Amino acid sequence: MKQTFSAIIKRRSIELIRETKPSPLRASFLLFAVNSLVYLLIMFLTGYYDMIQETADAILAGRAVTYEEMYAMAEKYSSSGGTILAIILLLFVAIIGVGFKWYCFHVVRGEAPGARSIFDSFGSFFKIIRLSVVKGFLIYILLNLFILPGIIAMIRFSQAEYIMYEHPEYGAFQCLRESGHIMRGYKWEYFMLLMSFLAWFVIGFFVWLFVFPFPVLGLWVNIYWGLASALFHVHLMRAGLSGEDHRDSNVI
Repeated sequence: MKQTFSAIIKRRSIELIRETKPSPLRASFLLFAVNSLVYLLIMFLTGYYDMIQETADAILAGRAVTYEEMYAMAEKYSSSGGTILAIILLLFVAIIGVGFKWYCFHVVRGEAPGARSIFDSFGSFFKIIRLSVVKGFLIYILLNLFILPGIIAMIRFSQAEYIMYEHPEYGAFQCLRESGHIMRGYKWEYFMLLMSFLAWFVIGFFVWLFVFPFPVLGLWVNIYWGLASALFHVHLMRAGLSGEDHRDSNVI
């Protein structure tokens, strides 16, 4: 039976998880550990943790919490200094997220990067921030105006971070333009690949929610999707260089 393009990519991703040494799951675990610590700090810095605790106490006491009370709690526990630090930490998370994408890109190219290479992206800190801001702004505007064009924009710009890695001389807009160029004719395939992971994302989230702090399945899904995304990009680049379409090939 002929396999779909998504099935071929997913099969190869699983093979890479099993074959690559050191195991890519180490990078997935490191990403999870760092992000968990950062988000925990953000909860304390923004007063969100205190808000949850006070709300839970009220519910346990049998008292409903109104929107006005929640707004008052937000004012009570939040601070401008804490908010600024929280924003800085969110930038930290964004940079590591790109570093994880680049790590997966190394793996699919047959290299053997260490888990700590997810921090290599800090060498391009300001370039990544500029790309993230521009990309996020464009997608946000389109999503608020028209849902479908916003989704298409997300898919269209999905390769920008890989292009930045391959061409560090490119600016943010050039990375986005190039991403749109190489995604021509492949948007539907990327959408189908993304949809094929939807169930995994949902299951992984609930495993993280209820089995924390040992979300083994969530770690596996994270690296599974990361490698599949990187394989998709490698296929796009090979197709662009050769001028041939290998979507029906069993070798990626």
